[in-house]
Amino acid sequence: MNAVDVNPKMVAYYKLKVEKGVMVTKVVPESEAHRSGITAGDVLVRMDDVQINSVAT
Repeated sequence: MNAVDVNPKMVAYYKLKVEKGVMVTKVVPESEAHRSGITAGDVLVRMDDVQINSVAT
């Protein structure tokens, strides 16, 4: 899975309701992310009770 940090331009362009997190840009077929239902364009802000503020999180 590839993702990029959500930034102010993305928030405005996509009319996101969050200002922090990561936007998924690619999901490898048959990967754990794919099997979990994550798709390109999803914005992840929390996973397993851990807040996601950036790709580095």
